[in-house]
Amino acid sequence: MLAALAFAERFVAGSRYMAGDVFPMADIAAVTITLSAAGSLDWGTLPNLKRWFDEVVDRPYVRAGLAAFNQPGR
Repeated sequence: MLAALAFAERFVAGSRYMAGDVFPMADIAAVTITLSAAGSLDWGTLPNLKRWFDEVVDRPYVRAGLAAFNQPGR
């Protein structure tokens, strides 16, 4: 997984999101995977992935979706 995320650095080097400049569903899946590995990533070597990650998790609907996982009973 860490190698795949390091490889994803290439996808976001030339575009705003994983599949281009429009926010796709792929980024929702990718951000949850990235979130699970965030503590193990060497963000210093992944500046584009870090920019992408920070931007995606700051989107209001992504924040709301991630917060749903922290609700009791889920």
